[in-house]
Amino acid sequence: PIRSSSAFVVIHILDVNDNSPLFVLDSDGGTLFSAAVVENSPLKSFVTQIKAVDLDVSPQYTPFSYVLLSSGLPFSIEANSGVIRTEDVIDRDNGVTEFELLVDTVPLSSNGPVTVIVNINDVNDNSPVFLSSTPSTASVSELAFSGQVVILVTALDADEGGNG
Repeated sequence: PIRSSSAFVVIHILDVNDNSPLFVLDSDGGTLFSAAVVENSPLKSFVTQIKAVDLDVSPQYTPFSYVLLSSGLPFSIEANSGVIRTEDVIDRDNGVTEFELLVDTVPLSSNGPVTVIVNINDVNDNSPVFLSSTPSTASVSELAFSGQVVILVTALDADEGGNG
């Protein structure tokens, strides 16, 4: 006679740390991010947030930290959240209009490091300065006609575009 039996078997599959963190990238898969901050923003101002995920299931394998690989720049990254903040007051009028930050994770991501370009937006924080060669007084003839140029003055402003 044919004999058979059955049993209920539970199989536990253990996770191993076989996935590195992955940065969440834009639709074209590029590793370039951009952000902007207004010049003269207060310390610790929010700039942007970078996001990475770890596909491992076990909690012991999923923690990772964000690190800023660029040094000497007026920015920091929060290790647990990926939030990038200012670490100094940035004055665009000093000639620096953007910063390039290099960000990765620890353990190292499989698609990083990523580049974050931070543009510094101008504010109207400079007054116009009249050139010393500009005359400060002018005489007008009583015979001058309406619309006649009486004096030309030149002033410069360190701000950009409509702010200048």
